[in-house]
Amino acid sequence: MARRGRKRKVTRFKIKSEVSNNILAILFLTLAFVLSLSLWGLSSPTLVSVSKEMIHLFGYLVWFLIFSLLISGLFFLRWRRLTLYLNHLVGSWSFLFTALALFRQGKIGQSLWNYLQDEFGSLITFVVFLSGVLVSLMLLFDLSLTEVIENGLKIVNLLLRPLKWLKKGVQFWLKLWSWKKQPKEIQVKKEPQPSLPIKEKEVDEGGKKPELKEMKENKAAELPTWQPPDLSLISLVTKKPADRGDINQNKKIIEETLASFGIKAQVKRVSEGAAVTQYALEIAAGTKVSKIISLQNNLALALAAPQGRIRMQVPIPGESLIGIEVPNRNLELVLTSEVLASPAFQRSSSKLVFALGKGVDGKLEVADLAEMPHLLVAGATGSGKSVFLNNLITSFLYKASPEELKMILVDPKRVELTLFKDLPYLITPVIKEADKVLAALNWAVEEMKGRYKQLSEVGVRNIEEYHKLMGRTEMPYLVIVIDELAQVMLFSPNEVEKAITQLAQMARAVGIHLVLATQRPSVDIITGLIKANIPARISFYVTSGVDSKVILDTPGAEKLLGKGDMLFLPPDQASPQRIQGAYISTAEVRNVTNYIREKYRQFLDYKEEVTTAFLSSKAATSSPGKISEELRQAVEVAINEKEISISLLQRKLRIGYNKAARLVEEMEERGWLETAEPGKKRRKVLLSSLEQISS
Repeated sequence: MARRGRKRKVTRFKIKSEVSNNILAILFLTLAFVLSLSLWGLSSPTLVSVSKEMIHLFGYLVWFLIFSLLISGLFFLRWRRLTLYLNHLVGSWSFLFTALALFRQGKIGQSLWNYLQDEFGSLITFVVFLSGVLVSLMLLFDLSLTEVIENGLKIVNLLLRPLKWLKKGVQFWLKLWSWKKQPKEIQVKKEPQPSLPIKEKEVDEGGKKPELKEMKENKAAELPTWQPPDLSLISLVTKKPADRGDINQNKKIIEETLASFGIKAQVKRVSEGAAVTQYALEIAAGTKVSKIISLQNNLALALAAPQGRIRMQVPIPGESLIGIEVPNRNLELVLTSEVLASPAFQRSSSKLVFALGKGVDGKLEVADLAEMPHLLVAGATGSGKSVFLNNLITSFLYKASPEELKMILVDPKRVELTLFKDLPYLITPVIKEADKVLAALNWAVEEMKGRYKQLSEVGVRNIEEYHKLMGRTEMPYLVIVIDELAQVMLFSPNEVEKAITQLAQMARAVGIHLVLATQRPSVDIITGLIKANIPARISFYVTSGVDSKVILDTPGAEKLLGKGDMLFLPPDQASPQRIQGAYISTAEVRNVTNYIREKYRQFLDYKEEVTTAFLSSKAATSSPGKISEELRQAVEVAINEKEISISLLQRKLRIGYNKAARLVEEMEERGWLETAEPGKKRRKVLLSSLEQISS
């Protein structure tokens, strides 16, 4: 009986897949390095003879063989910073062999071409190998067919550029040679003929009144010609580029993170914006969009997004793609001078066009206030709202003359719009008192009614037709800029809302436009009537999603980055557009305003009635007259308590609610009490003694 022994252990060669991939990577990279040295003749005679044989086999495309070996080495290396996929590996090798056959390079290329030509003929062979080259390029560079053709045409144009330069040089020398050959008597310079003044037609066109025409001619003769400031005045700040991180790595992270949650998606396009980089994501059919939206925090965590948040645009307007906006690590500084020098601003014929900034797609954006026709701006402190207003007003100074545009600037904070004081564009000094703001708004309402009367007398419908008939200087545009709407609304909410609503509803046709800004976008400040008549909105960073819904009717502004990052909602679009606002420094604004003050000081012409007409009528309606004994007692109680409310007056004087409310309203109308704040019942008393009510 055979002796039973132990089973012999079988020695196995066990290795991890990562190690085997690294070994293959080293082999491919070493082979590429050695082959490149041998082709340059920098190795041993044996390797040089090997390189000659490789040239015999592959022809001039032997260098692409080295490229394919490098691609293979990097594919197996699995390096994080440069990850290659299977399509890159297959594309590189398939391009090598199809290009060898198409261009008949080397013995391999000749053999492939001859084999297929004998079977199908030359035409079919050429089409097959050309298609193979195109497919290989699409696999290698992950491009569509149209992108491959466009890039190929760009390369051809780049190669033909020296020939174009040579052609221009030859044409220049031919012109120079022919000019030297001309006789001297032909080269005599002609004296310019004096230009004759062109007389205007004496016949009135379109019912134009002769007296208005004469006034226009006399006024134009008195005032000097206007020239816009030079752009060099606002070119003081150095532009800073953006730091977008590793875009290819971010694409891979987005795809892998969504794949880990069972969502098949692919990044089709990357748009490099100033504040954010947008990754356009294509999802598989049947995938719920709400599932991707719920993964915003997971994507922000995987991408290590600055400030810990990203924003999704679902969908990108006009495309079946989802936009994932990842903040840049360093924002790009978009300069106002850059936007004002752009063709979009220079070619615009509107006098109310202004610079916005740079969009997510990298394009410089401008907007026209005349088309909006009013604008509502909101943003927390430090989000870029004041810089935007400086940018907007400066854009107007570059586009319109003081005769074509007039402005009313309201600055309750007293420090934001002081740079624009004493400009010839202003019809009144910068308004800082709340009561004068209400007076100016009511004056604007009366001005609107007067302008409508002018349009009806001439027989036109809007200010554009009036300008074509009479000229811009006959009825200039009027822009009212209010820097802090909340402070104005606290003074007299009902009257301010009524005046703003009247202007927003009717003032567009006569060239009166509103720009209302606030850092408190609550429903008691931006009321439903104001929102309904001002469809154009701009929101900078706000503190909560509720504020974003108030200003934009949709959340998203609470995820902005600050420093000029904005959401712009035009009146003709349903979803807001993300823009990095243009930056203009205080020194640049001061340069422009000083230039205008010095050169066009004679245009300055303030109208006192703008802030005094309404105030005088209000004082007349609330004149003291005879003070009743009940009112005197109520004032005495208010002075003693220093604050007054209706319920307090009821208890002290032992009167009913209606009488107490009437006494409080009368004290407020006479200016003895502060305006009531929302949610606060007591009002502060502005009197210190009874003697003040009779003085």
